[in-house]
Amino acid sequence: MKLSPLENHITLIAGLFLLVIFSASPSQAGCTNLEYDHNRSTMEVDHCEFGTLNISYKRPRRVIRNQGVRNGTLFFNGSEDQSGHISGKARAFSRRCGEVSYQVTGFFRNDSAIILQGHVPVRNKSCVITRYRLDKLVFTLPSSTQPAPAPNPPVVQPTCPPGFFLQGGQCLRAGGNPGSGAQRNFTRNIVGSRWTYPYGGKNYQFTFGQNTIDNFSNGWWPGVTWNIIRRNELELWNPTNGKTMSITFLSPNRFRALNWGDNVAVMGNRIGGVARPAPRPAPIPAPRPAPRPAPIPSRGDWHAVAGSFPSFNKAQKRVNQLGANDWYVMNSSNCPNFTSGYFIATMGPFNTKRRAQKFANQARRHGAYVKRCN
Repeated sequence: MKLSPLENHITLIAGLFLLVIFSASPSQAGCTNLEYDHNRSTMEVDHCEFGTLNISYKRPRRVIRNQGVRNGTLFFNGSEDQSGHISGKARAFSRRCGEVSYQVTGFFRNDSAIILQGHVPVRNKSCVITRYRLDKLVFTLPSSTQPAPAPNPPVVQPTCPPGFFLQGGQCLRAGGNPGSGAQRNFTRNIVGSRWTYPYGGKNYQFTFGQNTIDNFSNGWWPGVTWNIIRRNELELWNPTNGKTMSITFLSPNRFRALNWGDNVAVMGNRIGGVARPAPRPAPIPAPRPAPRPAPIPSRGDWHAVAGSFPSFNKAQKRVNQLGANDWYVMNSSNCPNFTSGYFIATMGPFNTKRRAQKFANQARRHGAYVKRCN
């Protein structure tokens, strides 16, 4: 069929338009495309004009593939503003519950790494969101492609969803009482307290903010955050260089720490006098039970577990029923081998399974058992 001159002209214009579209490369469209490492997965980062930023999986590691992630699955989409702040949505994946998105903020560090953080929803076996956990996401360029260092913009502080408040990097449900119970919690009311410790011939001082380290003397880096690891243990994290400092509280007014991972032990003290605990009501006289052997402090991996519960208060009730200060409530997310999203009444850790079983037998009427943390 012979086309008219007008039809030939239209066909020529349409062909040229398609040729331009399909021949344009990302670099021609104003985008850079680089590969970053993230938790042993290879990610593809597209950074385009006007600040658009997308991160996708290119070679996800096996454990991520088992959650339904494939090559090309979008992990993050957002943007970078003119001041260097990144904001957008990251995604968490679960084969059982599917994909869930959450807000994150962050920055480029020295143009060789991307640091993001936000509060990822934690879901139970029924795929119901039970709490929120601070999530830190670090993407690094392979060493062979890292450019020269550049100044660091500060991390934008995250916020919690309605009904939750931020403390120690955790979004805690409003109205909860995580400090109650029979166990000794030396970090109770730590926000606002001021501390000092000596190191290298100097005395350092700082204040615990809601989830940041404030008013630090002698020039600490800005943006240092702190998170609760387990009972009486905190971790400080420096987003500038990725270093951490673990702190173990020995009492309400004293801690022991390793100074930023250099294996030099330091001892810290609270400034402003002794923290007086609230008075406790007089106990009701009762028959004195037979003495129980106290657990030996250790860095073992075995726990005695007397029940797991969807809420802190229910787990605390079980601890109170056991009537011993050695039992306490722990978030199951602290142990990779436990099902996350629960609160457990536990004792430990112990060096051996046999010793953990000895204390589990004390709570046999509650169906207590032993389990490894890792």
